[in-house]
Amino acid sequence: MCGRKNIKSVLAVVFVTLLVTAFAYQASAYSVGDSPLYTYTGKVLEIDNVHNYVTVQAGSDNAFSFKLDDYATVMKCDKIGSLTDLKAGDLVTVYYFQENLGGRHIASEINAVTYGMKSC
Repeated sequence: MCGRKNIKSVLAVVFVTLLVTAFAYQASAYSVGDSPLYTYTGKVLEIDNVHNYVTVQAGSDNAFSFKLDDYATVMKCDKIGSLTDLKAGDLVTVYYFQENLGGRHIASEINAVTYGMKSC
């Protein structure tokens, strides 16, 4: 009985370590060179699952479209998901970089949070 708890604890620590390492690696990969990593928080307005775009609005008229890169992570309710898990109205924080100065916004991670909602 004691051995199972220890194994579960060790596996949990290994899983969290791998998850943190993966996010740190992904963030550092996009923050080097001429493309720093930015954040943008707002509500999802539109999702294009075919072309992997999401449009997010913060405030009354600031809306930006983000193209998900090939290795982008979508988190919803602290679980790894996909773009199809998001819906209009979700509050998200997008971690992104720009291809060129003034170019497309490329999302490396989207984190959806539902404060006080039971959808999780």
